[in-house]
Amino acid sequence: MKNVGSMAVSIIIPAVLNLLLLMVVSRLLLNQGMNQYNVALNYVAMFALSSDLGITSVLIREVSRKRSRLEDLFSSFLALRLSGTILMGLIAILIVRFLPYDPVVVGYIYLAVISQVIFQAAQSFNGVFQSVERMEYIALGTAVQSGAFFILGLWFVRVMGLGVAGLIYSGMISNLLLLCVYALPASRLVRRVHPPGLSFTTIRFLVLAAIPFGVFAILNILQTYTVRILLSFLCYDQVADYTMIYVFVTVIAFAMSAYMSSVFPLFSRMRAGGSANIRYACRLSFRYLFALMAPLCIGGFLLADRIVFTLYGADFRAAIPVLRVLIFMLVFMVINTVGLPLINATYRERGSLIGGTVCLGFNIFLNLALIPSMGAVGAGIATVLTVMLGAGITWYLIRDQLEGIDLAGMIVKPAAAVAVMGLCVWLAPLNNLLLSVLAGGLVYLLTFVVIGGISKEDVGLIKRIAFAGWK
Repeated sequence: MKNVGSMAVSIIIPAVLNLLLLMVVSRLLLNQGMNQYNVALNYVAMFALSSDLGITSVLIREVSRKRSRLEDLFSSFLALRLSGTILMGLIAILIVRFLPYDPVVVGYIYLAVISQVIFQAAQSFNGVFQSVERMEYIALGTAVQSGAFFILGLWFVRVMGLGVAGLIYSGMISNLLLLCVYALPASRLVRRVHPPGLSFTTIRFLVLAAIPFGVFAILNILQTYTVRILLSFLCYDQVADYTMIYVFVTVIAFAMSAYMSSVFPLFSRMRAGGSANIRYACRLSFRYLFALMAPLCIGGFLLADRIVFTLYGADFRAAIPVLRVLIFMLVFMVINTVGLPLINATYRERGSLIGGTVCLGFNIFLNLALIPSMGAVGAGIATVLTVMLGAGITWYLIRDQLEGIDLAGMIVKPAAAVAVMGLCVWLAPLNNLLLSVLAGGLVYLLTFVVIGGISKEDVGLIKRIAFAGWK
């Protein structure tokens, strides 16, 4: 539970600071400037994230089962990770020369490539911390990085007037700080490091074992970023409307991101204890995550206009219907959040490749069909339907591990409580976003407790977490 808390901190702090920064710069750069920024970052991120090749997942799985393997695997892992990052950065630079982007945007892409190379180098150490379950180092690094990005971003954009370039420069410097913060504790965890690339046997093992992880990761990356690239070609002026809302929705789902990062090594260890342990962990996970995501979905739908105007300003009013669509992907993300770590921990990643391929094809088809006529809203609909399909495939792949889990029964009480909350938010004459969120959250919690949504088992678990989980 300490690790889940650390991962939550590592997500909450950057999310809050980045959101505050965007609230300021979006009013300075407006939709046009934020379009340029998001087009550049989306393009580069698609290549940078593909540089991992799945080897980080292999490292986490192997080291979580036998800690001594870290020193044997690390040097080869680092060599592969850095080589992949540099290679994908060069490919991104070469391909952009043939794309119909404005020369100004291409210049931003060159800068973003340098920033992402530094960031991905730092993320190599992130994999080490996850494998030995020392997530507090991740929390420290991301706090420093996001704090630096916030301060520098405000200074470069608002004070110095550097615009989009200022945001990218801020990211570059803050990513360099992240690399420095990560390097020191990582060097202590890995006491004996051979020169990178020395062990060809280990490199071969990592590459072969990572193929299923890497292919699935690339499919997921393409599924996430293809829609943004297609928007930049077909509806350039709506890239920010979709991207900023998508990021906002994933940010408010921070609990699921923290859970997924922390539970993979846990599932890897629990596999040896039998399916009963895994089934118990999954049942609790589904209950808590559904109970948390349900009010966020309905609240985001009802308060979409106030959320967009409060966060980004009137220049982004076209993002309101996008938020009302994308917010519903949270419910289906719960199944993927629990299921994907379980698939990887139980060596079923090959099965997920078929599902990932199907989802990618489905996603591209929907986007090509919907974006020309519906723009960013069509992209949102395509995203939600694809996440829904992916959740169904994930459930099918792990169905034997979840026998006896009544998923429908877990949704009934959160749905009843969220219906009461939604009615109160809709009828209450509150024009302030913060008051609406607080009042809605209180109504949901009280209703959930009254109808028996929190059991004695839940109370006991909360007490154990509160008094012993951080020891």
